[in-house]
Amino acid sequence: MLVSIIAIFVSIRTARLPYKKLIKIEAGSYFTTDGASGLHVTAINCGNMDFTISSMGFVAEDNKLMINMHSPNQYPFRLKNGEQISEYFTDEATAIQSLKSNPKIFAYIKDSEGKIYRKKMKSK
Repeated sequence: MLVSIIAIFVSIRTARLPYKKLIKIEAGSYFTTDGASGLHVTAINCGNMDFTISSMGFVAEDNKLMINMHSPNQYPFRLKNGEQISEYFTDEATAIQSLKSNPKIFAYIKDSEGKIYRKKMKSK
C-alpha cells in the first residue's frame, strides 16, 4: 500500500516536470568600447514552457521602480525555451545615479500572470 502511494506521488511529480517555468535573471554593470556604461538586466528562459514578460527593470529597497522608457523591446514579450532578452540602463540618466546610491538594488522581471521574480544585485 505504501509503495503504491509513493509511486502515485512520483508519477504525478514526473508528469508535471515538463511544464515548469524556470527563469534565470542576470544583472550587473556593462561597459562598451565607446565609453558608455550602466546597468543591465537579462532574463533567460531555462524552463520548458514559453514565458511572457510584461516588464523588467530595477527596484530599490524603498520600492523605487526603474523601467526603461526608451526600450527597443515591446512588452509583453514572449520568451521561448532558451531565449533571452536584456534591458540596458545608461549611467547618464539621473534616475540610475540615485538608484546606484541605494545599497540594496534588485533586478526584477514581472510575468504576464503578475508574478514578480527578483534577484539582488551584488554590491561592489
